Amino acid sequence: MFLKKIILPTVTGLILIAVTILLVFLARGYSFDFQKKTVTETGLLLVNSIPDGGLVFIDDKPISLATNGSLSLVPNEYHLKIQKPGFFTYLKTVKIERELITRVDALLIPIFPELKPLSLTGAKNPIISPDGTKIVFATEVDPEKGLWILDLNEKPFGLTTRPSRILADDAASTKGEDGFLYSQAIVSFSFDSKKVLLENVPSPSGKTASFLLDLQSHAKEIVSDVNTIKSLWLKEKQLNQEKLGEGLSPSLTERIAGLLDLSFSPDGNWILYQVQNGQSKEFKILKIKETINNKKLPAEETILVTANFASLFWFPDSTHLLILEKKPANDKQGTISLLELNRENKTKIFEGIVLGQTIFPYPSGSRIAILTNFSPESNQTNLYSINLR
Repeated sequence: MFLKKIILPTVTGLILIAVTILLVFLARGYSFDFQKKTVTETGLLLVNSIPDGGLVFIDDKPISLATNGSLSLVPNEYHLKIQKPGFFTYLKTVKIERELITRVDALLIPIFPELKPLSLTGAKNPIISPDGTKIVFATEVDPEKGLWILDLNEKPFGLTTRPSRILADDAASTKGEDGFLYSQAIVSFSFDSKKVLLENVPSPSGKTASFLLDLQSHAKEIVSDVNTIKSLWLKEKQLNQEKLGEGLSPSLTERIAGLLDLSFSPDGNWILYQVQNGQSKEFKILKIKETINNKKLPAEETILVTANFASLFWFPDSTHLLILEKKPANDKQGTISLLELNRENKTKIFEGIVLGQTIFPYPSGSRIAILTNFSPESNQTNLYSINLR
């Protein structure tokens, strides 16, 4: 009776306390070395990858860990390597500190990415919406002439949508009114990405008109004052920039004023901009950091300096930049690469004909779209997707 009432609960309580203390020490990064019979302070390395299932190497030694997983390591610098068949090797130097978690999120790029046509009857002058969810382009090939739209949002199971025509060219007059060739319009998006402005749309009779098109209802109206609409959209963009800049320190606000092609990352934590340095462009990023007084201060980092850059774009994960480099001798040839913000793991995605100065990442980050031409016997250009998963 005494054993049950006193000793057994006491022993049980001591065991629970010991287990709790052990779990706390393990959670804080301590481990027991059975060979040396000592307690070692460690840090935790958390390794994730997209796609998962990559083999993890520490200092070129394979370990029994596949992404996504964690590993306790003695505080030190280590060379991390992730390998997965069919994908480029991922390399990174990681610093492990005691009782801290070091997280690595690796984006593995396929060595031979899949290319798929998005348009089949030609694509010209593609333009992406400000929210990055749709592309409007023109087709001048019969019988598909007109303006088309491509939704970049993916459906369940990674399925994508096909382009659909939103306005067909109408060369013939109807009901006494002129038809219009919408495929030859100058197209611009509203800031909310819900409407497009079609400027200087010609008609077979030689007249021109401008239209405002609602992308949801496909209703259009003739516009007499284009400049008023464009000024309104520009004001909306400026107000949004001001909203993104709320809470910035006065020094940072002054610093970014007047910068060329100022662009906030999708998560709002970085600013990408460029400055002209002689004949070359210098691309830089600013990391926005919270301080004690809730003001955001930057840490500047130069990405690259080169005269061959055409464009830099934010990747949807806000931790990578898409780079389009053009060869000076032939502006049709281009190289598309993906670069981490710390300038590591620059990985080539595509090299070949890339028309224009723009590439179009899907919001999911699983694909990018390009305008290209794979047939030397035809001048017809089309949109293609490059699958990154």
